[in-house]
Amino acid sequence: MNSGNQKNATRVTQTMIEADLGELGLKNGDIVVVHSSLKSFGYVEGGADALIDALLNVVGTDGTVCFPTLTYGSYNPENPPPPFDPDINKGIVGTIPEVFRKRPEAIRSLHPTHSIACIGSRAADLTEGHEDSETPCGPKSPWGKIADFGGYVLMIGCGTAPLTMSHGAEEVVHNDIRCTPVVLCKILKNGEWIETSLRLHGPYERNGPGRREMENILEEAGYLRRTKVGNSVLLLIEARGIWEISTRLCQENPGRLNSL
Repeated sequence: MNSGNQKNATRVTQTMIEADLGELGLKNGDIVVVHSSLKSFGYVEGGADALIDALLNVVGTDGTVCFPTLTYGSYNPENPPPPFDPDINKGIVGTIPEVFRKRPEAIRSLHPTHSIACIGSRAADLTEGHEDSETPCGPKSPWGKIADFGGYVLMIGCGTAPLTMSHGAEEVVHNDIRCTPVVLCKILKNGEWIETSLRLHGPYERNGPGRREMENILEEAGYLRRTKVGNSVLLLIEARGIWEISTRLCQENPGRLNSL
């Protein structure tokens, strides 16, 4: 953003973000995975690091902050994903997750398409064994664990369209529709390359309302709270509620939660 645009943009500070996250209900000890658009605020003093520091301060040393560091693509047994090195392979979901995963204290899960980076007291627990999860976002993945641990999903300026957590329900309810056959993947683990057989996301024909409509459904069910910081609308959603609602919608209509 050039200096002229910065001067005219709504200005947001780390202190403002922390205060509004607290009012939204995020607190010390919480686990939260964050989907984010930095530009949605207007202009954030301190950029991505200010937002990350605000989140870490609000959940405290007993809490855990997570960001998706996804590297998904059109992969299948004949076209496997490239070898996955958690230190080198860049995520494709924005600037903030990249800044976050490069922090020295961040732990990134070992999955070739749906990895997640975490900082905090439960980071090791959440990321452990992702390379052995039957499906990318299933119950034994970090996405499933966040729900099991009573965590939250925070959407910053992006609505519910990129709600990765909902894929877990798709994988459970419509496993053969949502996932590919087994794909042989190479992953760098503890300095050594290992091979693991995983089912990845395959083509999924959308049929009916998608994840964008989840915002109203989750709010009506009492699982979603919202606030506004600068120009950005923040949604704090109970992860377990996402699984419950997503499972019901998938059972009603295969493909319903696929992105619009």
